[in-house]
Amino acid sequence: MRVFRCRRSVSRKLVVSLVILAVVTLAVVKIRSILKKMLCSEEESRLMIKELCKLYKTQNAAGNICPDLCETYTLKYVSCTNYREGKKILIMDWKGKKAVLKSKYAFKHDYDGLLFGEDVNKDLDLPVSKFLKMAQESIVYNIGHKMERNLQMLTDVWSLDFKDFINMPKSSHRHPKKTAMEDLWALIQQQEYLFMKIFQDKSKHIPRIYGTCGHAYLMEHTPPGEFLDNDVPRVPMAKKETWKKRAKIALGLLDLLQSFQNDLPEEFNMCDIKGENFGLAEDETVKAIDVDMAFLDSKLGMELLSVGNCTAHKDCDFFDCKGWCDLSEGQCTRNRINNNLQAVCKDIFLSGLDNIWHGLLSSPPLSIEQALLEEIEECANPGNIQHPDIRYKASAQSLQKIRTLIMKTLG
Repeated sequence: MRVFRCRRSVSRKLVVSLVILAVVTLAVVKIRSILKKMLCSEEESRLMIKELCKLYKTQNAAGNICPDLCETYTLKYVSCTNYREGKKILIMDWKGKKAVLKSKYAFKHDYDGLLFGEDVNKDLDLPVSKFLKMAQESIVYNIGHKMERNLQMLTDVWSLDFKDFINMPKSSHRHPKKTAMEDLWALIQQQEYLFMKIFQDKSKHIPRIYGTCGHAYLMEHTPPGEFLDNDVPRVPMAKKETWKKRAKIALGLLDLLQSFQNDLPEEFNMCDIKGENFGLAEDETVKAIDVDMAFLDSKLGMELLSVGNCTAHKDCDFFDCKGWCDLSEGQCTRNRINNNLQAVCKDIFLSGLDNIWHGLLSSPPLSIEQALLEEIEECANPGNIQHPDIRYKASAQSLQKIRTLIMKTLG
């Protein structure tokens, strides 16, 4: 009788657990269905391109990809993936290969202007030296990186040679300086563009910027794929036969974290860690494809964590970047107390609320299963801190241990 009751109790618990899982899954699917209705439309996306080409054809926009987009039509719209109120993200076909056309806003007039007046066909009297100063200060403000103030700086953050463009004869362009400055000013206001354009040669984990047209930029297409995209129910995560693919992606993420710590002028802090913000290139290199909420160390400290009053440590958090409150002073400090590795272990490698379809490193081979889980849990919560608002930096040793365990399964 006791055995029967025990079995019946276990059976009930199993049924309840399955019902709860089903309800949660249905709720998540329903929410995602609602969100999809908030996505961009083909009409809106094509209008953005139409207005951009109108600016180009009236000599009010320029860039190396404008002819392909607006004249030869070898850069063609395929689809859009952004939410209506967010950054514009258009999937394009560029001479037979996929690329991504991005812009923080759909239209040029949505960006802060340089107060050039109403006459769009009139050339400007703004000295290049003044614009250089404005551009340099804006770059520092947006990404915390100071570039040498010269004409090469403007060429480096554009897709054309600035000096050659502004000096072209009036017979070729009515107001080249105005067009160049306005385009650059819009591009400089886009943090993601600046980061990728300036640092793409420093790390292979940064997508390539192919060029610009007006305020929009064309970049390498590196989609998350089925194992990183949070919009895809990751049933394959629970299957051991997908392990090798997932393991290689995880190793790529670890390589990216090391590169962003060592290869840039300062450590690069990613404050929005989720699978869909990373993508895979054709050669399977893992790349950071959305860095709107990512900052060099000094920028993060100055602008995000050292401003504002606090009564608890969580008051100083900026999404996945954990802050620290000086409780005696009631002020946030400049220090981030966790790091990218801790956030990746917690939000990508482990199963949890942020990755309900299973963590990237779930269901590993039995030979490493227990050891790997222990290392990832230590990485996600170094020192097993019980305070829910405090998570410290995961160590380099933790990264190496995880890497070694994964490598053992790949031969």
